[in-house]
Amino acid sequence: MVVRGVGDHGVVRKGAGLGPVRERASDAALGAGTANAVLFARSARALQDAARASGLTVPAFRSPPRRRDCDRTIRRLRGGAIVAVRIHGRSAAAVQRDMVDGVLVANELRGSAADRLRGQLLTALGAAVPDAATPRAA
Repeated sequence: MVVRGVGDHGVVRKGAGLGPVRERASDAALGAGTANAVLFARSARALQDAARASGLTVPAFRSPPRRRDCDRTIRRLRGGAIVAVRIHGRSAAAVQRDMVDGVLVANELRGSAADRLRGQLLTALGAAVPDAATPRAA
């Protein structure tokens, strides 16, 4: 899998500068199994709360992206950004990584600031969405 960077027209395109994703020790905090709508919704709420607490612009999340050839896209609007992430057929960790990277790209963060906030956002996901890949019993 390749992390996608921001390309022309605010669309996230393959290979636009962020390089390949490597498995990280922090991935253990991410959801296990296959992604689903419950994981996506819980992850979006947790990331929005963590972004707001860090003083970042809080993007909206939606699924799926309008472009069928992308796993994640970003649309920039006057009031913020919309991060769209493909859920179907993807692992929970991959979806959550794309959501975190979407927050960072929407806020135009790079380098050490992005690395620091990526860690904070992943920690927030691990705390708020421990078993989101498995629906709760009613």
